[in-house]
Amino acid sequence: MQILKWKKEKKNLYTAFLNNHSEISIYEELVLKYDLLLKKNISDKELEKIKKENFLLEGYYEALKYLTRKMRSRKEVDDFLKRKEYSKECRDFVLEKLEKEDYVNDQKFLEAFLHDQLSLTLNGPFKIKKELEKLGILDYSLLDEISDKVWQERILKIVKKREGIQKKESEKLFKKKLIMYIYTYGYSMSMIESILENYSIEIDENVLLKEKEKYLKKLSSKYDGNALVWQVKRKLYQRGYSSEEIEKIFEKE
Repeated sequence: MQILKWKKEKKNLYTAFLNNHSEISIYEELVLKYDLLLKKNISDKELEKIKKENFLLEGYYEALKYLTRKMRSRKEVDDFLKRKEYSKECRDFVLEKLEKEDYVNDQKFLEAFLHDQLSLTLNGPFKIKKELEKLGILDYSLLDEISDKVWQERILKIVKKREGIQKKESEKLFKKKLIMYIYTYGYSMSMIESILENYSIEIDENVLLKEKEKYLKKLSSKYDGNALVWQVKRKLYQRGYSSEEIEKIFEKE
């Protein structure tokens, strides 16, 4: 096969024009590796070999482009190449090359991922582990080294944020919902409950007063006197208010 001429393309590609009226784009490193610019002829066997290596490099440069957006785990890169329908041979070649050049490094990825999770989110250990599993990272040693004190402080941050929007609920009901809310962040029930057990939520007394007035008005068509008071107290108790809080609000009449 005779090479008629070469054309330098954008980035790192050359196009070879062959005497059979075909053309082929070849990555620069293969052009240099096989001294192709100095050759006038190339055998079919050598051309097939170059085409195969060229395809492997195509996958490599696709992966590099993918990695320019942000750091990725090995599994993420492999999944990306699968979506692009590259063969296992090509994916193995690409990943080996990327790891050798330190473009893919799961240990560094883990360190960066944990830094972002601890700096930018309030996620707990279980949620972080779940995310790492999805990314193909199964070594949790760095995560396990984080002390309980760190997780406890993060739980308290969540509590403070939620406490700021607590408007119309009793402390008991608010804490019940709060426990489930914090649980979705990936913290254990035992850790959440141990923190909230002795944590006092400041409740606006006007909220309880409004609740009382609401039930007085609603139930007054059915009850009166002591029966009405008892029914209102029962409703407030069901809403999570303590007996002490309820009695206190009625004593103010």
